[in-house]
Amino acid sequence: MNTQPDELEAVRSVVAATKLFKPEDQMRILRFAAEILDVKLIARPATEAVSSAQPAVPPKSPASAAVDLRSFIQAKNPHSDVQFSAAVAYYFRFEAPPDSRKEYITASDLEKATRHANWRRFQNPKVPLNNARQQGYLDTGPEKATFTINSVGENLIAMILPDGNGGNGQVHAAPSRPKPKIKRSPDRGRASKRKA
Repeated sequence: MNTQPDELEAVRSVVAATKLFKPEDQMRILRFAAEILDVKLIARPATEAVSSAQPAVPPKSPASAAVDLRSFIQAKNPHSDVQFSAAVAYYFRFEAPPDSRKEYITASDLEKATRHANWRRFQNPKVPLNNARQQGYLDTGPEKATFTINSVGENLIAMILPDGNGGNGQVHAAPSRPKPKIKRSPDRGRASKRKA
């Protein structure tokens, strides 16, 4: 059976295996893994370099100059409710004015965001948040019914959606597995003819 590897699952595995280490240890682990795999890691420009004593922060995109949620969402142009939910969580964590930043968001925050960003209203804002969590862009927050953006979601918003380095914002799902073909036994047809 021909199975295509799932990149998102690989990212989740790497994050799960390294998230408990300090940032400088994470970099050492990733560099060592890159050497074993014989791939080159692309270094960030010096202006974006993060010292090993500081926690890693996602690279700033041109949209980071936006101070209001509506401008940020327009710049990122999410294509689905899941992407919108991830973008709202990212905005509140990294892009909002300092006094408005939050480590995690709630359904109430998402509902308010639909009004500020001129996004369609949700019947139940928990649904897109839970869907974003199931698709790997958000994690469950420290309190009940809270959600926080994770590194996969950060990559989606900072690097893939428009104004990041990834271009048009199209997110490609993992290829579906081909359905196995059912082979019919040549004897089955002959047996039915004999009975007739």
